[in-house]
Amino acid sequence: MGIRLRLLSLAALAAALVSCAGPAPSGRPTIPYVEKILADKACPEYVLLSSIPAGKKEGRIAIIDSPDRSAALLEEFLGSDHFDNIDGSAAPDRLPDFAGETIVSLLDEHNTPFTNFLGNTETLREVTVREALKAFGPDVDAKALVLSSSLMAQFGGFDLDTLLRSTGVAVPVVLPIVSIADRCRAASAPGKVAVFAEVEGMAGAGVYEALFAGVDCFSGFVADTVETGAALRALLRAYRASGATGAISLFCIDDFRLSPDDIRAQAREIIEVESEENLQLRQLIARDWRVVDVLQEASEACYREFRKRNVFTHDIAYPKGLTLNVQD
Repeated sequence: MGIRLRLLSLAALAAALVSCAGPAPSGRPTIPYVEKILADKACPEYVLLSSIPAGKKEGRIAIIDSPDRSAALLEEFLGSDHFDNIDGSAAPDRLPDFAGETIVSLLDEHNTPFTNFLGNTETLREVTVREALKAFGPDVDAKALVLSSSLMAQFGGFDLDTLLRSTGVAVPVVLPIVSIADRCRAASAPGKVAVFAEVEGMAGAGVYEALFAGVDCFSGFVADTVETGAALRALLRAYRASGATGAISLFCIDDFRLSPDDIRAQAREIIEVESEENLQLRQLIARDWRVVDVLQEASEACYREFRKRNVFTHDIAYPKGLTLNVQD
């Protein structure tokens, strides 16, 4: 495995599933690779994981996703200021949320795009576990994982959780899409969800529908309309064309090219501007509609876990960013 590091300049700054130590999950088989690790306590992977201390404060935040998404997430973490660092309230305080932390973006171009594994999901499950093990190794020394790929979350999240629980690893593992779905399921009236899919192969493939199991979910891909500011309109048209009915309460953005503020502006335009099409499309937007972004959810969910576990470094310094090119 070869690794190349590049320290990001401070100029770039200007621009949950959570695993806990406990008994291993049961009732569902994990992949052979995880079974092999758990069967041999002398193997390097088991030794590495069992050496990770609980409440680990020293180390880095590792982001695991495709190269483009990892780059966007790294910038989000470096510039994140969604909370008051004193009391944890949801209010910016002009101090980066992850002050003093080092965030590492793992780039593995060999295994991306992950949609290539839709016909071979067991391989994707193993890739997910192997990527996490690289993050825990000495080159990265992760004290938290941000597994922001929705495909990895759906197909490899269980196996990673099984491995970490079984080896007593108690570090935050943030799956933002799962965090969003869990909140929907916990709501007394979750309403309908529409997801802006990251790539065409995932829209309608059942990935998001499985992640949002128990919630009425629709996914669509709107690549050609991103630059024209008509992404929401295109998603609503696709929703209507699918034969779905009922108003959508939550618009979930898993396409990092899209801005939540732009989607909100597009929704207001459809609701407020009179036209024949708007009259039809506004019927598909619930009165309590809202927009949530997987990109921002990743940093917010990680911050909440850090605060709950008290694993911040507490250094008064700008956060640092690293990119690591990982090759098998």
